[in-house]
Amino acid sequence: MSFFALPFAIAGLIVAIGPFLIHMLNRRRFRVMEWAAMDFLRQALERNRKFLRLRDLLLLLLRTLVLILFGLAMARPYLSSSGVAADPDQPFHAVIIIDNSMSMGLENLEGRLIDKAKARARAFIERVPPGSRITLIPLCGTEIGISSDAYRSADDALEALGSINKTDRLGELRVALDLARDACQRELDMPAKRVIFIGDQQRSNWPQGNIEASLEGLPEVQVVQVQPSTRENTWISRFELRDAIADTSSPATFIVEVRHEGAEPRKGLEVSLIIDRVEVASQVIELQPGQTRELEFEFTLERPVDSGEVEHVMASVKIPADQLTSDDQAFLAVPVVSELPVVFVDSIGEDENPSEGRYGETFHLRRLLAPVISAEDSRGLIKIRHRSIRSLERTDLEDARLVIVAAIADPTSIKDWLMEYVEQGGRLVIAAGGKFDPRAWNDSAWADGKGFLPLPLSESFIGFVPDDTSREPEIFQLDPKTLTHSYYQLPSVSQEELADLFTLPYFFKATEVLEDVPIRAKLEEALVLETRFVQGTSNKQVQKEPRWLRWSPPELLFKGNDNNKDYLQRFLPSIRGRYDNGKAYLVERIVGQGKTLFISSGVYSKWNTFTRTYAVLAMDKILRSLISETFPHQTQSEVVDFQLPVRIEERRSRFQLTSPTGVVSEMMVEAFSQNQFGLTFRQLFAAGDYQVTVLDRDAFPSAQSNSNSDNSHLSRVREIPLAINVHTAESELTYLNEEAVTETSGGKLNWVGEDDSILIEGIGVGGEHLWKWLMSLALILLVVESLIILMAKPQAKAGAEA
Repeated sequence: MSFFALPFAIAGLIVAIGPFLIHMLNRRRFRVMEWAAMDFLRQALERNRKFLRLRDLLLLLLRTLVLILFGLAMARPYLSSSGVAADPDQPFHAVIIIDNSMSMGLENLEGRLIDKAKARARAFIERVPPGSRITLIPLCGTEIGISSDAYRSADDALEALGSINKTDRLGELRVALDLARDACQRELDMPAKRVIFIGDQQRSNWPQGNIEASLEGLPEVQVVQVQPSTRENTWISRFELRDAIADTSSPATFIVEVRHEGAEPRKGLEVSLIIDRVEVASQVIELQPGQTRELEFEFTLERPVDSGEVEHVMASVKIPADQLTSDDQAFLAVPVVSELPVVFVDSIGEDENPSEGRYGETFHLRRLLAPVISAEDSRGLIKIRHRSIRSLERTDLEDARLVIVAAIADPTSIKDWLMEYVEQGGRLVIAAGGKFDPRAWNDSAWADGKGFLPLPLSESFIGFVPDDTSREPEIFQLDPKTLTHSYYQLPSVSQEELADLFTLPYFFKATEVLEDVPIRAKLEEALVLETRFVQGTSNKQVQKEPRWLRWSPPELLFKGNDNNKDYLQRFLPSIRGRYDNGKAYLVERIVGQGKTLFISSGVYSKWNTFTRTYAVLAMDKILRSLISETFPHQTQSEVVDFQLPVRIEERRSRFQLTSPTGVVSEMMVEAFSQNQFGLTFRQLFAAGDYQVTVLDRDAFPSAQSNSNSDNSHLSRVREIPLAINVHTAESELTYLNEEAVTETSGGKLNWVGEDDSILIEGIGVGGEHLWKWLMSLALILLVVESLIILMAKPQAKAGAEA
């Protein structure tokens, strides 16, 4: 016997203990009383004791059986005969999952894979017995909605099958199994089930290891193979901007990786760079099977960008179409900036005088981000604001995308501004060096876990500067094995070359970061108390008022239902690099809506030689990455649902989304938090270059106008390009075979090959109406219980009178 809802059966057994416990407790409820007539009462009770005991035991048995039967009936039991085929004419509930992920769009002489999958599903549906129900599930969804309820006729199911199309989303087996389980639960009154998963069975879509646990609660699953006869594909495996940010005066460098798999080489392959849908450059290459080629394109994005602002330009790269067209083009919304404010704070500030040899600790970092520091007429990437701790004003921070504080002994005078800056979404880099005082920083910036310093610092240093000639210097280096974060991954540089690069600098002195477990536990406790949540019927984010940062962070870090320990884990500090002595070099921590990075050594030459070697290129990437994090995320690496914040002054504006095919749809602004508004993009199924149009909020059509009328007369405030890409995991075209599927599932999946038919027969199932008999029996027992109670009252009364 099997159950559709086993928890109800378990609950019935647990509740059935209740009558027994009540019976035992009632037996012990008595009081000892001295009474002259007690002897006569005792004699009467002795005569009636046997009857009362029999009545109580019978009632106990009936009540226990009623609860057990009720739980079993709610669990909807049915009978299955393992190894015995069901009657082929017995109606059943078929759950058919069609893999319509990106790779199912592969086309060869036999047609597209998605069409082959639909043909196999169609052949199966036409064979199902009359009275069967059919649930169709497109694995990645579909633009035309398909009912989640089972279809009662084959004709309705075939009509719905025709509306399933290929998407550019990624398919996963675990998702398919979850969808099948939910579909089976919705049709409990038909216990005979057939679950069929039709797809190309790509290795990338199947989880690593054994999946037997994922198959629990499911009937036998048939895995139907739909694969191409030839496996050949060329695709864009990577497309990115070298420096993450482009400016209006320097050429932007685009990095493109193209990969080819197949039996024959790909010759004369043209790779084209496209800016705003206009081809601006191309290269012709040749690829051998299994080869990946990296290309570079340079192009100056001359766009009118206001000082301190960021505009996005749509860029794409494409190759000629092959059998799988979805991965032949990649898209990138390139942030183009002009004079973004970046604040550098050190001990010298505006008093820096290179002619006298007076350099602030931030000198090398300023030269990295703005090589031409003194050219007043050049509008470059950033606008430098070099300040000392005495001259820094809050107005310097209000529009700054990045703040770098180096070699400051005591930050007490600016700690409140820095805390508010980071909490509102700013990026802050703190570097030791000079007269850096760990005790002062602990008191002001750590504040027992409530400040913006990632972790507390030891009051003693590691090593010392070579100026002290009385001691032999303790030289240490970076440990390349710990530099695995994307901060340290440089384009066109192999891992071996990176390891050699990061062993070039020598370090003489550093601040020791305390990483003890009790300290992290204290920080976690402080996070729970200080997450800016108001506990109540709903969790709402509280912002400090007034908000003085002039730009909004692109990502809402705290969300209403995220107040849990797993979510808070991301706000704990992370070590992003260590020295070869095991001590922390770079520590990162999210604070509020922003982020703080702490560099335990200096960024000038006295504490180390880092800025004198090519390893400083990693620091350039770190700083540029932090700046780019303050921009809206308008490039998605795969087709998924996502959110895009909008300017607070545009929250009442009208938004329209234009798809790559030109389809226009309205978008509604949502409130993400008290001070953050944005758009939520759901049900996107195709990769490509999308465009969001912001229309004048005062240009709404009148209430009498048709909602479908032409909106071309409305004034456009701005355009927001969105680059949506495919996940290239399915581009490899590596498929599982029957042996691999059997091993992965422990033999619990039934493989259906290209030449095999999907089985109509399944395991014999009967007794699907058994629950009705169990419920009827429970009601009969309740009636019997009532009769026994009624019959026992006169008997008990007669015994007492006797």
